[in-house]
Amino acid sequence: MSHLIDTLKQVPDFRSARGRTHPLWLLLLLMVMGMLAGYQGYCPLETFTSDYQQPLCELLGLENFQVPSHCTFRRVMKGLDFQSLSHQFEAWMLSKAQTHSPDNYAASMDGKRICQGLTDENGKQRFVGLVSIFAVEAGITLKLEALTQEDNSEIKVVQALLETLQLDGLLITMDALHAQKNTSASCGFG
Repeated sequence: MSHLIDTLKQVPDFRSARGRTHPLWLLLLLMVMGMLAGYQGYCPLETFTSDYQQPLCELLGLENFQVPSHCTFRRVMKGLDFQSLSHQFEAWMLSKAQTHSPDNYAASMDGKRICQGLTDENGKQRFVGLVSIFAVEAGITLKLEALTQEDNSEIKVVQALLETLQLDGLLITMDALHAQKNTSASCGFG
C-alpha cells in the first residue's frame, strides 16, 4: 500500500492552499478504495469513509481524521488533472507486473463512458469516459486515456493509443467498432 500512496503523492494538487483539510493523495486513495468496494459516486464515497473511519485510521495511521464530505470528493473529481493521475496509475500498475514475456501476451482494449454527464461551470453537459488497455496474462493496465466529448470518438483515442504501444507479439482484442482501415494502419497493418 505504501507504494500506491507514494505514487498518489506524485499527482499535483490543483487546489488552493486555503481550505485544504485533507491531502490530495488521501482523497485519491479513499476514492480508489471506496470504488473498489462498490461505493460509486460522491455521497457513497462519503458513506464509505464514514462507515470505515476507524479501520481506515488504523490502516493508514491517521489521527484526528475528519471524514471528507461528498462536496470534497466532487470538487476533487471535477478539478483533478486526469492525465497526471493516469500516468501515475500506469506507472504503479507496471511496477506491480508479474514477470512475463513482453513479446508474447494478450491485451484487451475497451472504452467506457460514464452513464451520467457532468455539467461544467457554464451549464454545458460534458460526457467523459476512459479507454484502457489491459494486459490479460500480466493482470495489469498498460495504458489509460481520457475519452471526452471534445475527442468525440473512441476510434480516434484507440488509434492514438495503438501508436504508442510496442505491438510486436501483442494480441489485442477490441470491439467490432475498431475494425477499420485507419485502426489497422495504427497497428502497422495498413
